[in-house]
Amino acid sequence: MTLGCRRGTEQAVGERARREGVGRIVTFGFAGGLRPATDVADVRALRTAIAAADVVHVHRGKEHWLAVVAARLAEAGRSCARGTSRRRCDPTPATAGSTAAPPRSWWP
Repeated sequence: MTLGCRRGTEQAVGERARREGVGRIVTFGFAGGLRPATDVADVRALRTAIAAADVVHVHRGKEHWLAVVAARLAEAGRSCARGTSRRRCDPTPATAGSTAAPPRSWWP
């Protein structure tokens, strides 16, 4: 499993991520607002990462759209799930009686 995070946050999440089974941590700029140079660099890096991924899950809206663009460019056919809840997120639709929180949005 690979965790992608905003540059500068890898130290804060690295130890726990490794305990949870993350084998590799990669960083992206993920600058707030419109930052064309950083955004283009992130799309390029995400395109490479997405090509090797089975599932892409992001939390913030901007990262979701960067991942969507990167997935389209990679022609990888990956789904990008966006969820802002800290509850467990199951990629399958919630069924009656399920406690799993479905993703907030999907890009097919």
